[in-house]
Amino acid sequence: GNLVAAMLRREAERKALSSSQQALGELTEWSGRLSALLNGARMLAGTLDPDALMRELEDVMNGLFGLHAGCFFRLTGKGLEYYHGWPAARIRKEPATVLAQHIHKHGRSLCLEDIESSPFAPFHDGQKSFLGVPVESQYGVAGVLLMGSLGTLQSDDQEFLYLVGLMLAVAYRGADIHWQLKTSQEQLVQAGKLAAVGQLAAGVAHELNTPLGTVLLSL
Repeated sequence: GNLVAAMLRREAERKALSSSQQALGELTEWSGRLSALLNGARMLAGTLDPDALMRELEDVMNGLFGLHAGCFFRLTGKGLEYYHGWPAARIRKEPATVLAQHIHKHGRSLCLEDIESSPFAPFHDGQKSFLGVPVESQYGVAGVLLMGSLGTLQSDDQEFLYLVGLMLAVAYRGADIHWQLKTSQEQLVQAGKLAAVGQLAAGVAHELNTPLGTVLLSL
């Protein structure tokens, strides 16, 4: 009886230790991903150039999800348009556009654990699963973010991708406003140069017309 009780206690301790190790592993993984998400928020918030923002987005996605392919569709006055993808050579734009338009139309995230059994086609070679989220914030919808995985998606991947979409929406709006402001400043500078040339031409014409008028009057 004592031997059986000791064996039962040992088994209970083994299960408790295994459960603790599993919980510690999950906490460590969550801590790492949350840290990557926080660093990603800093990286995206500190970028005002749209092209640099896309490169930062790649780094953030790679830190959170590992090996994958992804693309971002931005919303313009003409609708959704493909803006950036990685790795660029592997992205098939047509099936990616179909997925992005579906997400934008329904206004919610889409998760496909087995894309081959779905009505959608993969947008890169070797893709097994898919995640897509609308990129939106309190300022409105900025576009759609897609991610294709070569393996199986985890249960919390969709939540993390949605958070990345929120951060991207705010960062992209800031970069877009900065780009519009920069463009407006360049246009104002160009308009100032044209105005100066116009004034110079008017002055030169006036200086020429005065002696020419005198000559014509004398003639």
